Amino acid sequence: MAGANESPRQKMINLMYLVFIAMLALNMSKEVLTAFGLISEQVEKNNGDIVKRIGEFNKLIDNGFNAQDSILTSTTSKDVNIWTKKKAAADSINLITAEFINTIESLKNPIKNTKEVDVVGKDSTFTIMDYETMDKAEYWNGKLFDQDKGLNENGENFLKAINNYVASFQSIALSQKEIGSIDTTYEEIAESVTNAFETKPVIDGEGIEKTWMEYHLFGYPEVSTNTKLTIMKANALNYQASLLSALIGGQYKMESELTNFDAYVISDRSGYYTGSEYTGRVVLGKKSNSLVPSSIIINGESVPLTSVVNGEILLNFPAGNSVKEHDITGEITFIQDGKEIAIDVNQTYKVIKKPNSASVEVIGRNTLFRNYPNEVYISVPGVNSGSLVIGPSNLVTKSNKSGYYFVKPAGGSELDLSISATLQNGDKFSDTKKFFIRRAPAPDIYFNSSEGGKMSKSAISGGAVSAVYPAAYGISKTVTVASFDVKMGNRNFKCEGDELSSKAKKYLRTVKKNTDIIIKNIEYIGITVGNKTNGVTLTVK
Repeated sequence: MAGANESPRQKMINLMYLVFIAMLALNMSKEVLTAFGLISEQVEKNNGDIVKRIGEFNKLIDNGFNAQDSILTSTTSKDVNIWTKKKAAADSINLITAEFINTIESLKNPIKNTKEVDVVGKDSTFTIMDYETMDKAEYWNGKLFDQDKGLNENGENFLKAINNYVASFQSIALSQKEIGSIDTTYEEIAESVTNAFETKPVIDGEGIEKTWMEYHLFGYPEVSTNTKLTIMKANALNYQASLLSALIGGQYKMESELTNFDAYVISDRSGYYTGSEYTGRVVLGKKSNSLVPSSIIINGESVPLTSVVNGEILLNFPAGNSVKEHDITGEITFIQDGKEIAIDVNQTYKVIKKPNSASVEVIGRNTLFRNYPNEVYISVPGVNSGSLVIGPSNLVTKSNKSGYYFVKPAGGSELDLSISATLQNGDKFSDTKKFFIRRAPAPDIYFNSSEGGKMSKSAISGGAVSAVYPAAYGISKTVTVASFDVKMGNRNFKCEGDELSSKAKKYLRTVKKNTDIIIKNIEYIGITVGNKTNGVTLTVK
């Protein structure tokens, strides 16, 4: 078209053709830009569906974990909840995926290019994304790269986030493979993640090696890079869903066979009084609301199928009059593929005597001290401590320890402590315990934590008098020494507080070796305010 012998007319035609091609290219470019944006919108819509499915998978895993934990707890079983490992993996994969997606979203341009268009045939406008204006590479070039096409801090952090995500995903997925299993599901998912998020250097179409970041994210229009990252987000969500599905699928496939079910009896109470009714439930290792047996035999008696409610078999029969452990045995039969499959029932429950008195123990002694919060332990067999009502209410407060209370009598010489409760069978229980009330004992006196003996002048001068209630009484109250008298030879000194007065210390420097130092008339403030005549005798060494 550009030969040397072309006529002016031909040159004009060629020029017009070039302009036409340029216009087509320009129009195609705008269409491609819009196409990228529409693809990104569709992928985001699909991401929303995946997120919903992920929520359903997590709910199934939580249900499996909670249901088995409830069964194991109610039967005091020492077995391990087989869902524990799976729930831990699910929680971990949810966390690393959320962190990775948050990293992606935090990089995107917060400024959205939109425009309003007139709706044809209507007097209204509609706001749409203006993808045609997102044709520049400046935003992502500046967001991730420096002037030499190397990575800036954002770029380094993003690349690190990708590699950390892949490494963490691999670790979580491969940890779920059972030892000796030939199933390769978890290896395949881990390998797919590695391949999808590979960040090794890339050879471009001209044979030049470039970093993964430069090859994929440098120099492209903003809209195309947005689409690239949206697809990356979709891949992360898809692999998250794949791993959660594998966790659920493997477990439910294993438990879907009736031969793998166990029957658990869950008693409504920890113990039953003689002559009362036993009430409880039988549930299977995998509870199903739609799973109904063909027959139920418990303790030799047929249980009607109407007792099956929400996947549980409700039990109600006399608990028995013998104080001992009673057995619950039987068989639950199902029909599967025309064959009868029986699941054994084997459990126990306790029958205890109905209580006629409460057990009340004052911690550390058998009396109550006046004006002191005495710690008391109160229990009634078969009754939860939280169900007890203790009186007089104005003298009793509950401790933060189960079954423990503080009783603080203000006066008098005796106290009737009342205990009442409603028993498991609905009967009312009440009991009264009488306690003697006495004045708190005088505390023991110490000097430098010692009961006396030889001591240097410096130790005596810098020491202090202390008063402590004898350990045998179980009193935790701190005692303050208000004042005391000290005798050194023929001299007496009145000291305020728990240390020697300045005059006493000055005179102490003049006394001779083997002089007795007598601490007496100690005024103390504890449960009561008192005076103890005899204290401690020290000898200067």
